[in-house]
Amino acid sequence: MPNEEKLKSLYNGVSKDYDIGTYEEFSQKMQIPEKREAFYNGVGAEYDLGDYKTFENKIGYFKNNYRFMAS
Repeated sequence: MPNEEKLKSLYNGVSKDYDIGTYEEFSQKMQIPEKREAFYNGVGAEYDLGDYKTFENKIGYFKNNYRFMAS
């Protein structure tokens, strides 16, 4: 589940320098892992986004890779 507050903050910061469409378009694109990674690779060097996992975690898309097994 995305963190709307952080996603909106990211949009507001980046949209000042880049034409990334409306917030709704941006938000929809961020739901697609490949587009999210392309965005990160495109602007990550210019903004303090941390590494990719940190970036995903901050905006609420990080998936925990641990699986719990019932015994």
